[in-house]
Amino acid sequence: MKSAYRTFFLKNLYHFILPMLIPIAILGTFSAIIIQQYIGKEATDANLNVLKGMQSNVDLQFEQLDTLYMHFVASAIELSELKSILSKPLPSLEDYKRLAAIKNFIDSPAIARSYIDSIYIYLQNDKNRFITSTTGGLMEFSDFYDVSWYDEYLGRSALGDDYWTGKRSFLKYNLFNYNTEVISLYQTLYTSSPGDGVIVLNIKMEHLQDQLSALRTPDNQYLLMLDSANQIILQNRPFQEGETEELQLLLKDSPNETLSSESPDSRFVYSILSSEKYGWRFVSITPKKSLYALPLRLGLYTLLAILFSFAVAAWISQYFAKQHMNEIRQITNLLQSAEKGEPLPVLPNRKHNIYNYIIQRILVHFLENNYLNAQLAERKAKAEMLELSALQAQLNPHFLLNTFDTINWKAASVTGNMNSELNQMIGHLGDILKTALDYEHKYIPLEEELEYTHTYIQIQKMRYQDKIEVLWDCGADAQQFMVLKLLLQPLIENSLYHGIRKVEGKRYIKIKARLQQERLLISVTDNGQGMDRDQLQALRSRLGESTGDLSSHIGVVNTHKRLQLAYGDLSGLQVYSKWNSGTMVTITIPVKETL
Repeated sequence: MKSAYRTFFLKNLYHFILPMLIPIAILGTFSAIIIQQYIGKEATDANLNVLKGMQSNVDLQFEQLDTLYMHFVASAIELSELKSILSKPLPSLEDYKRLAAIKNFIDSPAIARSYIDSIYIYLQNDKNRFITSTTGGLMEFSDFYDVSWYDEYLGRSALGDDYWTGKRSFLKYNLFNYNTEVISLYQTLYTSSPGDGVIVLNIKMEHLQDQLSALRTPDNQYLLMLDSANQIILQNRPFQEGETEELQLLLKDSPNETLSSESPDSRFVYSILSSEKYGWRFVSITPKKSLYALPLRLGLYTLLAILFSFAVAAWISQYFAKQHMNEIRQITNLLQSAEKGEPLPVLPNRKHNIYNYIIQRILVHFLENNYLNAQLAERKAKAEMLELSALQAQLNPHFLLNTFDTINWKAASVTGNMNSELNQMIGHLGDILKTALDYEHKYIPLEEELEYTHTYIQIQKMRYQDKIEVLWDCGADAQQFMVLKLLLQPLIENSLYHGIRKVEGKRYIKIKARLQQERLLISVTDNGQGMDRDQLQALRSRLGESTGDLSSHIGVVNTHKRLQLAYGDLSGLQVYSKWNSGTMVTITIPVKETL
């Protein structure tokens, strides 16, 4: 029962779950793929647009350096005068006037633009002087709070660099314990010799940081600005714990050209935008789990829908499996009760139920089988009774055979001739009785049955002399089939006794056998007295009766019952007769039954 229950459960689960899961799985999968592809393209375009905006903002703020540089390049005299002033031990009043004019040019943008922290101009001099937008007059390194840029200048100018940037921090006047962070842009100046001066533009890191933070990005997206040495100058937020090492390795191995990439081995998707002018790189890094959160969420919802569908299908399958098992138990109990001969259990009266229909059909077939078994037993008993009745013919065949043998020898002793008509009649009758007493062979070929019929006719001819003549029309193909013994003798006797005996003159009996449409047809026709309509109807009614005492009938009715018992309802006799014209009796035997 457990195995059957499991089979029902799995079968029902299979039928219920497939129509539910297939549409959900297909819809969820295709939706996730389409959304993922769309998001990937949109995210790439969005990241590049953000980086372009970031680059434009930074470039715009650093364009002031280009303005300053172009001014000094265009005014070589002014630059020479500044170098001269820086080198004098004690500048004159006229020098200070010219210095004030130069300083106004660098002070104006520093004052007008809040994001500029300071501007420095240095030309090589032995007094270690420079000018700055944050103070008036000349400034010496020993008196200023920010001199780290000078060391950077000396190192890079020695390398022959003309333009570079750097991130720096310093304490103003050492009065506040607060570092000022700036991004410094360096542009070398040329006077009498290459690289003998520099313009330094210091942009407030705080201002750039505010602008970067103001950009609308996902919460966990990183925006970075790198210098030419791959050092981080600016970033919108610090790296998360556990991501620092991987991100640093990603930045180290990232190319210098502008591109967008998604590595299958990395947890991040990154976009890079390079600035040819300043040598900076603007980088956007987004975790895949954030970028593809929607497809992942859709996949999760699809999985939850699949699990829910599976649970519903499992519950429905279990319900129907239990119902089927209850029905099977009822069928099993019914069969067991029927086998044991016990009273059948009361069945539930439910309509539109396939198992209830099966149970009802089982009951019907069960009763039909019982009925058929009873009919078969009755049929077998009748067959044995009819066979015995036909063979005994109201006398004991063994007794008759022995008696006829004694009479045959007595007649021979009286007549002195073993071939007299009396001896021939006794011999023919003995042959017929021997055939009847052969219990081992109930069926014989039609050819052999015709021979025994011919023997019986020879006996009758001795009685009726030349009153009858028998015509034979039997096909060779029909004579090979097996038929019941003593099949034709009762019909010949019926023709003689009821037809020919009661009329004057010579009469005919025709015996015909043919194969037709898988049937063996045998007919016995005479031109004797025949029957009127009432007699024919009464005989046909007797042929249709299924019960009755047949022990005293060996004729047409007896033969009809024997045929049906032997070959089934498709076989039997048909009688056709007309008063003063004769009678025809036909035998129908299915050919398949005779093989």
